[in-house]
Amino acid sequence: MSDKFTIIKWTKKYIMPVSRNRKNHKQKVNARNEKIKGAQKAYNKMYQEVMMERLKGLVEEHKAMSGKTEDNNVGSIQPQA
Repeated sequence: MSDKFTIIKWTKKYIMPVSRNRKNHKQKVNARNEKIKGAQKAYNKMYQEVMMERLKGLVEEHKAMSGKTEDNNVGSIQPQA
């Protein structure tokens, strides 16, 4: 019985500290958070660029389609000659 008690006591005594109490834990967490924030910023920037390109394409497509309509001048004021 005494051997089991000493083994349990020994393991409790030498258990690794809780993660937040370890050396450089705050620096590691801050570095991880900065890395995540950087990845989010890069993703958002890429997303906005793609959306702007897509909108420009849609605008160009709309301009091209509106220029090809047959009734383009219906209702507009015609200059008198």
